[in-house]
Amino acid sequence: MQDCTWGDCNAISNAETFNQLCPWGNCEVTCLGSAKQCNQSCVHGGCNSKCNAEKCRQDCGSGDCDLKCPSGPKECIQDCKSGGCNANSNAETFNQFCISGKCNVACSGKAKQCNQTCVHGGCNSTCEAEKCRQDCLSGNCNLKCPSSAKECIQDCSGGRCRMTCSSNVAKCEQDCFGGGCDLKCSAKECKVSCFGGGCTSSDSSPSAVRTGFGITSVLLSTFATVGRFL
Repeated sequence: MQDCTWGDCNAISNAETFNQLCPWGNCEVTCLGSAKQCNQSCVHGGCNSKCNAEKCRQDCGSGDCDLKCPSGPKECIQDCKSGGCNANSNAETFNQFCISGKCNVACSGKAKQCNQTCVHGGCNSTCEAEKCRQDCLSGNCNLKCPSSAKECIQDCSGGRCRMTCSSNVAKCEQDCFGGGCDLKCSAKECKVSCFGGGCTSSDSSPSAVRTGFGITSVLLSTFATVGRFL
């Protein structure tokens, strides 16, 4: 364990379990491949972690943190309280929780599952994992699924989201609550549900499905009310 009271600490670890506590931020940690667990807790943000342990976790209190899980990790988690965080992952399973929004994720083709949960919107995800998911509660998010992704899902509660799926993606689905979303889909199967209207989509898929366009103003008002409490 490294307890860094005043921040600006650096650590390189090969320990089985390593924890870095950084109350004032601007710390860095590198965990090598023989480690099983590597955790970085950064209260005031501005921290960096490069983790090749089996399980990696970064907790970032004030945002602007960076997490890299290049190769080897089975699980990689970034919990970003104040937003503005970045993650680049090759882990088997990756999860980013972004409370204040404006976070970025890039998952490579070796990953099996890549998830981004963005509470206050404005997040971006480029996902080449087998299964990609973006949950955008306040809208204005962007999800791109290049050729190696098999399943790509965007759940946009606040509307105004954008999604792109390439031709080798098996299934591409956009659920837009709030309207104003855009889907560009060349996947084998494309599905878009738009509640609120104003959505646009362009696809070359023979099995494209569109539902929910032109929903009544009563339901739109209900979704908008629920969205304010999320």
